[in-house]
Amino acid sequence: MGAYLLSTKALFEFVNGPYSPCDKFRVWYQGLSQSDRLYASEISLGELRTSVEAYSDLQVRDDWRGYLDDEIPRQFGTRLLPFRGAAVSEWGLIRLTGNPPLPAEETMLIGQALANELIFVGPQTDSHKAIRVTMHDPYTGAGWPGESF
Repeated sequence: MGAYLLSTKALFEFVNGPYSPCDKFRVWYQGLSQSDRLYASEISLGELRTSVEAYSDLQVRDDWRGYLDDEIPRQFGTRLLPFRGAAVSEWGLIRLTGNPPLPAEETMLIGQALANELIFVGPQTDSHKAIRVTMHDPYTGAGWPGESF
C-alpha cells in the first residue's frame, strides 16, 4: 500500500483523468491498487485557482470553479490536507533547501508530505533531491509535456 500526496501538476493530471496530457502519469495512476491512497492539498487548489481565473472563456472558468470548489473536496474528503501544524514546521525547515531553492508553494507541499509521511508525486529536480522527501516521479523521460496549466 502506498500513500501519495499529489503535487499541483499531478493533481491537474488527476482531474483531467483520461485527458491527461502525460501518458506516463496515466499509466502510473491506472497501475495503483485499491489499497493505495491519494491525497491532495488545499495549497494546490489555490495554485489551480490562479490558473483558472486567468481563463478568458467564461464557461471553462465556471466549469473549473465548480470542480475546485465542489468536486475535488468531494473526491478527496479528509484526504484534502490543510496547511497547518507539523506541515508548517517541516516547511520552515526545508524552505531554502536546494540550489536553486524551490518555489514556496512546492516546499509547502513537500512539508505536508513529510509531516503526513506521504510519498510526494511530481516532477523531480536536483533541488528536490536535496530535500529528504520520498518522491515518485511519473514524468521522467520523454513524453512529459512540461507546464500544463
